[in-house]
Amino acid sequence: MDLDPRNHSSIERKPVAPLLFEKARIWESADYKSGNGEALAERASKMQALGNLACGIAHDFNNILTPILLRTEMAMAQLEQDSPVQYHLEQILTCGRRARDLVQQIATFSHPKDEDRGPLQLSLVVKEILKFLRSSMPATVEIRQDIRGNGFVLADLSQIHMLLMELCVWPGQPISGRKGLLQVELSDIELNIKEPAPLSSLPKGGYVKLSVKREIQDFPKKTREKTEGDPDLCLIGRVVELHGGKLVVDKKISGNTDFHVFFPRMKSKAPAKGTETTLLSRGSEKILLVDDEQVVVEAFKQVLTHLGYTVVSTTNSAEALKIFCNAPDMFDVLITDQTMPVLTGLELAAEVRRIRPEIPIILCSGFGEIIQGENNKKADLGTLLRKPFTAHDIARRVREVLNGNG
Repeated sequence: MDLDPRNHSSIERKPVAPLLFEKARIWESADYKSGNGEALAERASKMQALGNLACGIAHDFNNILTPILLRTEMAMAQLEQDSPVQYHLEQILTCGRRARDLVQQIATFSHPKDEDRGPLQLSLVVKEILKFLRSSMPATVEIRQDIRGNGFVLADLSQIHMLLMELCVWPGQPISGRKGLLQVELSDIELNIKEPAPLSSLPKGGYVKLSVKREIQDFPKKTREKTEGDPDLCLIGRVVELHGGKLVVDKKISGNTDFHVFFPRMKSKAPAKGTETTLLSRGSEKILLVDDEQVVVEAFKQVLTHLGYTVVSTTNSAEALKIFCNAPDMFDVLITDQTMPVLTGLELAAEVRRIRPEIPIILCSGFGEIIQGENNKKADLGTLLRKPFTAHDIARRVREVLNGNG
């Protein structure tokens, strides 16, 4: 795949309307290097506290969703395909997956992972963010969208989420009780050397242009300017710069500010994901399973048994270690939750590996960054299975580790 954002020869060039600005300029990081250090530090501290709270809630939701998804799949597997109940179970499974995606969004917004860039179709991300915002913004705010661009950019998903949230949400929600308008536009454009200011400084080529326009009716201009402070603009601009893009800030005569983000567009699209097969990989090995949530253990064990495995399960990590120590050669794989009392999943994995260094281990958690941190990299304590997972996820991951591909 050609990831060079300046190579756009194979992309169809679509005519777009002229880009007109009232009082616009390119945002530069040097504009905001002074005077906002304390404000940014204070805001970062508050966001970290809120992030920890949100991640804790997301963890509990993941534990609730896991047995719902697994039990539903098992019920569907035991019914005839033409059973009228299948439709109702499919709807439950669809809603469960939507809830899983929503929880993942909450975790991503509140606790972004380290930078992980890849081909990203911005149109899909923007649409999902707007759905998420509709439920959290006042009903008096009208949301309009004009999503025409389908181009890919090389981006980090969590940072793009953060960028969109900053652009679309008024700091402190000062619009409560007032009518407002949020207009989001996305298009694929081509810039050339003849572009008017302030775009004349951008390298020519293909871009994905994101525009966010916010209007508040009957809102004092002085107060509006205060709520749209430099810390927000600084964060937005830095994220854009990290992705090789440009931010154009267009202050309107009305007092509102429009934001236009130009991301370099990739030449090639992301490879299509393979469809999930309906056939589940099976086996006959023996598995030691531990999770402190009884409902999760029961649903997990049902799936593994259905797949042909022999399962010994417990909700106590200390008991799991005792079981393993009594018969270390009995088990072919250890599957353990990460967040548990007495011994965490990583601590249990370390003790088990001390006895049998070669045993495959699967660590289950909704907090992938904890398991993929430096401690796990150094000790190589297992592969990750993110909650909430499906029967297909379980079947695939178990076979991967047993076959030495995990």
